[in-house]
Amino acid sequence: MTRIFAADLPTGAQRRITVDGEPVLILNHEGSLHAVSYYCGHMEYPLEGATVEDGLLVCPYHGAGFCLKTGKPDGPPAMDGIHIYSVTIQDNGELTVTQSADT
Repeated sequence: MTRIFAADLPTGAQRRITVDGEPVLILNHEGSLHAVSYYCGHMEYPLEGATVEDGLLVCPYHGAGFCLKTGKPDGPPAMDGIHIYSVTIQDNGELTVTQSADT
């Protein structure tokens, strides 16, 4: 896993990391840390550069939206969701990112 600290992700920041050999996008949206599949469930384009609108991570390429809590798409063009990862901040500020049990 890629080592990353909360201080490395100011509000608005996004970064690609690796968790269990899988690429993951970790982002800070308005002070909340989220980690999701790096690739879009629509056409496998990178989600890096996506915006967050009304709780949806919106792909910068085709506008597919994914719920930041569940990973489910909000409709076409995406039919497949994305994985959601749990983010925990350790006492030293290091982030632990693990795949959620329900994804």
